[in-house]
Amino acid sequence: MTSTTTDLAYRAVAELERLVTWRQYQRQVIPEWSRPLTPTEVRSRCNFAALDRIMREGYSSTAASLRELRDAILQDMAEAVVGSGGARDVAARVAAWAVRQSPAVQQAVADATDAVHASLVGVADRAGRQVLREAAAQGVRITAEQARVDPNMLMDAARLPSAAVQNRIVSAVLAAGQRPSTAEGPVKAAENTSIMGAEDLARQGVNIANGEGRGAVLGDLPAAVSYTASELLDGNTCDPCSDVDGTFYASLEEAEVDYPSGPYVDCDGGSRCRGTLVAIWEESAAGTDPISP
Repeated sequence: MTSTTTDLAYRAVAELERLVTWRQYQRQVIPEWSRPLTPTEVRSRCNFAALDRIMREGYSSTAASLRELRDAILQDMAEAVVGSGGARDVAARVAAWAVRQSPAVQQAVADATDAVHASLVGVADRAGRQVLREAAAQGVRITAEQARVDPNMLMDAARLPSAAVQNRIVSAVLAAGQRPSTAEGPVKAAENTSIMGAEDLARQGVNIANGEGRGAVLGDLPAAVSYTASELLDGNTCDPCSDVDGTFYASLEEAEVDYPSGPYVDCDGGSRCRGTLVAIWEESAAGTDPISP
């Protein structure tokens, strides 16, 4: 794709984004968002509904991968623990299964990690494309393909949730196996084990991927006139995020002190923060009146 074609393509999509953003501003109150859009957010041309959708779809896809992992581990555990011998050797069978995780479980963990990682990389790429559309809508010429996050940067965020699922189930099975019971006892304990903590880790990874994707593209584009902290998507906003919401920064370097990898650095919820940075490239866009279609 030539640079001219690339620019025209982004400008065409950006015009649609501009109309969508204006409609969001007109509605004022958006369900589950912390407040109405500000004039600066409208001028940034950030399609917050699309950004919200990117993250929510990331939450959904990573959670599905972790649930598949849970089911695979449960099946393997049930096959290893349920057998002859009654309650007498349940503890021994449970301990043996926990210590010697089978090749099937190891492969399931690796597959889940790869699936979560792919979801995070996809979120980063999509979030980066949103920034290109915002820039194109403000008149920035897009002449090359977008900068991308190094996938390796997101690998740890992908490994943690998968490991958490595995560790949670193993711990529950070991605890149940230490109590006199039939083989069904550990199986039942494993089935009742929640993996919400692992899913929460994956959600945090999605938030980081969103921030890293946007940051990579912002850093590759011409310097903006200003950057602004937006906590619009953080429906359950903590006090520190409420305080930083709307803060203006003169440079990306200054902004990234507060938003180093997406979430606000001082958020009470850590990487659960859904805050982001928006940029204003046009001098005329730095005012206070919203731009109507």
